[in-house]
Amino acid sequence: MRLAIRFSIFFLIISQTLFLTSIKANQYRSRASGNWASSTTWSISTDGGATWSDAVNTPGTSASDTVLIRDAGTVTINTSTTIKKLTVGEGSSGVLQFDGTVRTFIVTDDITIAINGTLQGPNSGSLTSILRMGGNLLNNGIFNMVTGSDRLVDVTFNKNGNQTISGSGTTTFNRIVLDMGTSKANTLDIQSVITMAQASGSPTLTLTNGTFKLSSASTIRPFGGTNTTIGSTAGYHLNHASAISNWGNQASLIVNGDLIIANGTMTISVSGSANRLQVGSTGYVTISNGSLTLNGRLLATTSGGVFNITNGTFEIAAGGGVNSAGNSIFEVANNTFTMSGGTVSIASNNANTTLPDVNINQTGNPITGGTFKITCGSSAKIITVSSNVPFYDFQIQNGSAAVTARLRNNTLQVANNLTITSGTLDAATNNIDIYIKGNWSNSGAYSTGSNNVTFNGTSGQGVTKSGGETFYNLVVNKS
Repeated sequence: MRLAIRFSIFFLIISQTLFLTSIKANQYRSRASGNWASSTTWSISTDGGATWSDAVNTPGTSASDTVLIRDAGTVTINTSTTIKKLTVGEGSSGVLQFDGTVRTFIVTDDITIAINGTLQGPNSGSLTSILRMGGNLLNNGIFNMVTGSDRLVDVTFNKNGNQTISGSGTTTFNRIVLDMGTSKANTLDIQSVITMAQASGSPTLTLTNGTFKLSSASTIRPFGGTNTTIGSTAGYHLNHASAISNWGNQASLIVNGDLIIANGTMTISVSGSANRLQVGSTGYVTISNGSLTLNGRLLATTSGGVFNITNGTFEIAAGGGVNSAGNSIFEVANNTFTMSGGTVSIASNNANTTLPDVNINQTGNPITGGTFKITCGSSAKIITVSSNVPFYDFQIQNGSAAVTARLRNNTLQVANNLTITSGTLDAATNNIDIYIKGNWSNSGAYSTGSNNVTFNGTSGQGVTKSGGETFYNLVVNKS
């Protein structure tokens, strides 16, 4: 009886040892062109690359397997599988491609493509396969997920942490999906130039979790065609002076996570649209350099949301008309908006004339710097302005047509300079009082009603206009 028990224990130990040995991680390298699922394509090492033998299994037998695609060979992914790490190209060449059937190819760690290596999409068919990455992409060769208009691979980055795309190679994506844990602090940093499929109107970026940070001189079109929401655990970060983020067709952008313009150029919606940039209660939109152009309207009225400008330009373009919306072109409230520098340029108005086009309803002194400019495009505009807080610098300047800034509802308070470069400042229609702490400069036109203009700065102030300025009632109340 004891002998039988001992034999059973010995057999169990041996069986477990053989089982663990059979599934332990191995290193594979290609030894010939062929299919991934064929063992004759591979050599295998079980001792860290010291010795190699012909494989009897294929990569993915263990999810910890690592793979090297070697010189002068083309390996075709003809099965769905999971490996740990992938290197494509050693020395002169090496190609890894998807076949003409939908596959899911998972690499849980890094992908490295050498100078003459190629990782590419399907070689036939009409399909979209999936590549999931848990590590970094270093591409010094060719990474091409669009091998035909209907032969595509969507790439999901899914590390619960930070990932990077880098290298000097050619990097082409179809669609990128970010599903990086549950935090917008997890960032995919694109440090090399990429291109993304630009099918008309279709978005090419899906932000489920994590932040997409464009730190290269890439031109992409991540959103558009349908309304897009950046969720509370996601973000979009433009971070290079030559980065360009275009838009596909008409649609709105709702921000409940982060929208960060640190540099570069971003456009939201397209000319002639009535869509919006909306800042939700957990939304954070900041411009510290570069430019953000909106064809439509800004709506930042929900308490808890942040719309902050420290430098750069925020522009509501001339082509973005709003015909019947129950909101203004530029509407901020509940202390969502702060501005310490840069420029806000308003070049559009609302056909719903019951509303002011610029409608700022906040408390305190949220605008401590920068220029707020009223302008237009190729057609004349009357843009109405209502703010219960002071602007810093306030400017009126024609576009290629004439613009009128018409004051309504509240006094116009200017903490620094008021400049009419061209166009008209209309205080007469609604008899709006003006308070100014800096200089008044008028090279255009000022329409006064029975209103007061009060100069209430703490140091020297001046009025400049060729031929002299006309005020209905001028008040000097300097402290």
